Amino acid sequence: MENYSHNITDLSNKDVKYIFNTQSKYEEESIYSKIKGLNKHYSLVKMGDSDIDLFMKDMAFRK
Repeated sequence: MENYSHNITDLSNKDVKYIFNTQSKYEEESIYSKIKGLNKHYSLVKMGDSDIDLFMKDMAFRK
């Protein structure tokens, strides 16, 4: 299972906990900060039980 998110203006820590199934407040805050810092057309992807966060470039709608 993979979880992903792009920069969302109204993101909450509760959303991060639900989507990424975080186990600690530190992990939740870390993922939240990474999502809020994403550049345009990039997403944060977390694959299964992996602790590695991947940054993926998205295709713009106009392309």
